[in-house]
Amino acid sequence: MKSENGSAIIYVFIGVALFAVLMFIFSRGGNQNTSSMTGQNNSISASALIEEGRLLETATQKLMASGCSESELSFDIPPYTADPNPTAPADKHCHIFHTNGGKLNATAFNQNWKFSSNALFPNIGTVAGELAAYVDGIDATTCQTINKTLNNGLTTLPSFVGTIYTALFDGTFTGTPVSLTPATDITAGCTSSDTHTPSTFFKALIIR
Repeated sequence: MKSENGSAIIYVFIGVALFAVLMFIFSRGGNQNTSSMTGQNNSISASALIEEGRLLETATQKLMASGCSESELSFDIPPYTADPNPTAPADKHCHIFHTNGGKLNATAFNQNWKFSSNALFPNIGTVAGELAAYVDGIDATTCQTINKTLNNGLTTLPSFVGTIYTALFDGTFTGTPVSLTPATDITAGCTSSDTHTPSTFFKALIIR
């Protein structure tokens, strides 16, 4: 009886040990899957922003080619009261988000896009501010994924001290633009910022 009781206890210990090993393997696999999924989600977010930036640039260039001047462009979205451009044609053929203009669907885009002429991209154009699009509130991992995907040379996450953009584009261009140093020699990328936290994606639409 004593021998049988001893054997039973040994089997219980072995069972507990095997269960612990299985739980460790399962937990480790779950963590790896979670990490992989997080990386995939960041990649999707980065790719989506990059693609939206390209669509905005294409629509902007299309309207410019059709006769719209820089000052006539409007990035206002329906019902066209939030960010108006007083110099934009009344028929909205210079509106990026209108069927008469750029034909982009505002509801299909990230709602955090901002458009401004407050910053110049060093070594790209002149000393004038570029007409550019921005999205802030981007986490550091997604920001780094954006730069890696663009292959823009920003191998480490840059930082910027100061306000990247102030007033939104209303058809006018600031006379003293801010020099956006992380945008040196490139037209698109992502940077950390002490003002637009935590990080900001930038995309030039018109180089000036």
